[in-house]
Amino acid sequence: MKEAFEINGLKLSRDGRRVLDIEHAAIPEGRVTVIVGPNGCGKTTLLECLNGLQRPDEGEVLYFGGALNTEAARGMTLVSQRTYLFDGTVGWNVSYGLRARGRRDCGDAVASALHAVRLDGFENRNAEKLSGGEAKRVAVARALALNPKTLLLDEPTADIDSENTSVIEDAVAALRADHGVTVVIATHSMEQASRLADDMFIIHDSNLLPYHAENHYRAILTGEGETKELLIEDKIRATATTSRPPGPVTCLIPPEDIIISSEPFESSARNRWRAAVTAVSLENGRVKVLFDADGVPVTSTITLASYEKLHPGIGDAFFLTFKASSVKVYR
Repeated sequence: MKEAFEINGLKLSRDGRRVLDIEHAAIPEGRVTVIVGPNGCGKTTLLECLNGLQRPDEGEVLYFGGALNTEAARGMTLVSQRTYLFDGTVGWNVSYGLRARGRRDCGDAVASALHAVRLDGFENRNAEKLSGGEAKRVAVARALALNPKTLLLDEPTADIDSENTSVIEDAVAALRADHGVTVVIATHSMEQASRLADDMFIIHDSNLLPYHAENHYRAILTGEGETKELLIEDKIRATATTSRPPGPVTCLIPPEDIIISSEPFESSARNRWRAAVTAVSLENGRVKVLFDADGVPVTSTITLASYEKLHPGIGDAFFLTFKASSVKVYR
């Protein structure tokens, strides 16, 4: 799969605080990639780095394998979280980017963009008279009118109602399905992410990590220092390395970080659960093994070689071992 963006060694700090620290991440072409995380975690800053509006202190962002320069940036459009519309008509607003690039005959492009966000016939409406949801849809239409190769959306449905949210989400889905546009969305809404994402990442302690629907739990964090205890789903305990303060949290244990074994083994890993196999499947050349650990569903992905050695079957009991540093803890 071709990569739209490749991030290597990206570091960025503000006021002495590390905002982004991404060793490596790749965002694929022609798919909807959603970046989730709480407010203030660095999602907007990351989108600005992808768009070339922010320069990292270290590292690089490659765009389709090349340098992220002014010419490359013309192929992408960023829709900011805050909606900025100019005085004048809706049509004038939607055509602004086209006219800024020297195009004069904008009528068809404007009409097509407004149709995509279900605002047909709004060309002559006063932009100042629009509702908040309509204004957000016009901002999205302005981006679509440019026919971007890549569309970046920062909290595209924040503070608007469900009807306007549905329209924007449908427009995003159509871009990917009908035109193969690469879409990158930053949102704090896991519900929206689950509806739209082909691929999902989470910003955790300044790093950009692949998000797995599996092994994603509610938990209570207790203790002091860097190593703390978790009570997961009120059922099972784990140790995590985190600077988060005690309290209710969400945690993630990447399936590929869980080692399964028929017997305990010597390891520096702090976590070891006993669990029974509930399902086994083959996905993308690796074996996904599902477990029940004291009522908590757990997924581990193993190699075909490990599968041949262990032969996990339904009902078989195994030990699940993983490091405290593998447990990702966030609010």
